[in-house]
Amino acid sequence: MAIAVPTVSAYDRATKTLTGIAQPAASIAVYVDGVQSGTTVANGAGVWSFAFGAAPGAGSALTATQTVPKTSSMAPGLVVPEASFSLANLPAGALIANWDARVASSLTLSGSQVAAWTDQNAALVLAQATAGMRPTYSATGWDGVRPAISFDGNFNTGQGDILTLVASLSERYWVFALLERSAANQNNGAGSNLKNILQVFRPSDGLFASLAFLRPNSDASQTTILTTGFGTSSNTVAAPGGGLANGAKGLVFADMGRAIGLNSGTLGKITNVGSGTKAEIALGGDSAVDHNRGAFKLAQLVLVDPLKLKGDGADNQRWVIEGWLAHEWGQAGLLPALHPFKAAPPLVSDWTDNAREIVTWGNSLTLGFTPSIVQAWASGYLTLPPVTNGGIGGNTSTAVRTRFDAADPRLHECDVVIGEVFENGNGGGSNPTTREHISHMVATVLAAGGRPIVLDRHIDNLDAYAIGQATRAEVEADNAWLQANFPDYYLPICDFVHAMGAPDGPYPDPVNYAKGLPPAGAMRDNVHYVDDVYQRVGRDRIGGHIKTKRLDR
Repeated sequence: MAIAVPTVSAYDRATKTLTGIAQPAASIAVYVDGVQSGTTVANGAGVWSFAFGAAPGAGSALTATQTVPKTSSMAPGLVVPEASFSLANLPAGALIANWDARVASSLTLSGSQVAAWTDQNAALVLAQATAGMRPTYSATGWDGVRPAISFDGNFNTGQGDILTLVASLSERYWVFALLERSAANQNNGAGSNLKNILQVFRPSDGLFASLAFLRPNSDASQTTILTTGFGTSSNTVAAPGGGLANGAKGLVFADMGRAIGLNSGTLGKITNVGSGTKAEIALGGDSAVDHNRGAFKLAQLVLVDPLKLKGDGADNQRWVIEGWLAHEWGQAGLLPALHPFKAAPPLVSDWTDNAREIVTWGNSLTLGFTPSIVQAWASGYLTLPPVTNGGIGGNTSTAVRTRFDAADPRLHECDVVIGEVFENGNGGGSNPTTREHISHMVATVLAAGGRPIVLDRHIDNLDAYAIGQATRAEVEADNAWLQANFPDYYLPICDFVHAMGAPDGPYPDPVNYAKGLPPAGAMRDNVHYVDDVYQRVGRDRIGGHIKTKRLDR
């Protein structure tokens, strides 16, 4: 007889259990990607469940069949959803601390007063022994449903709310804070203009940096939120844009002492350094200066060490953490329309620990196309990827490698474009060959966790080449070697330029096209391209390749 197909209803990741509906008392066989994993039996109501011994991998197809006397049928399947990103997906050592008001067990309360708050990463404890200086906890203080901790900003001695921690944590701090500015103005206490939210210091020299509001005497609109330079209270930079008004919620990012942004907007940056030192982490103010207390509500505070991230931290890494934090608290509305995680929280695969910076190395040919690479991101992105141009006219391959080896190791952790380095030779003498230089550079980038892009040897607009008199066969042999040795990283440019000389190309040239040479109109001289061609190479060929391969994330 015909029977209904069994259904696969849901998969519970926490319990590794698949559930569904079938014929009452039917025997159920469960499959992962078509391979039987086990069996179970539907109950009298037709409900069945099966617990996997090992969790199926993300993307696995889970299906089931049911068997009743003399009949069987296949259930429509479902796909195991990919896990969402969490702070546990950060590289080892990158997460400094995570103070989360939703974790009730992290709070030591005296009534509603917070005597101590323990972070969820390394059990770091922010504490306050004086009852009159403790912030207040409310289980519904954030939005009527979720909790928050409130700091009153009182500037009277022994009364302003502040939690402190004496600990040497990091030389750099990325701060992600979901907070609400007090509905009333900050206090106008005498002394410093700063009304601190957070103060940190770096162990190497004790210099401090602050995340702060300003008092009304200095900020009549009461919208400014800023970071100071390390070691100074007077040199500051504010988050660009409209600021954070009284009573408004905001997702604050601060690279303490360096940059600050609000709701994933443009960053304000600072380089000033002073000589002031501290020896504690302080939340809510400065324990040595009573009038330095800020008034705000805090939902969650996350500290990350960008020095533990590729490239010492990049926009694409920051966006993942911002997106995660915003969705955790139902605050995706704070993110701009172009934010990559505006519509949905990030997944594990969205965290790649890849620096978004693009670094190029080469001679004058590299120098020519590099500025145009960022034009591939002309619209539809929050920010353009930063580009470091390592092209220097006249450089031999030995000179390029020497500069490469002397560069900040951070520049090897990025998208690294190894441009044309054959054109000027290797400098002769006992220098390694150009091929050896390229092999060394690729190996160095891969060892650093970067992503190399190896361009081909340049075809000049001559049958006998102007520099070094290389033959066509030598050029083609080098390009064949590049493609064979770096198949995953090789990106030919000359074919792209050659195609411009086709009848329907921007520089039709039937003679050079037939010879496999660049069109004459594309060349400024026998070696270098005109500006338009450099732009097309940088924007469309190299920038387009990086976007297509998703190397910009």
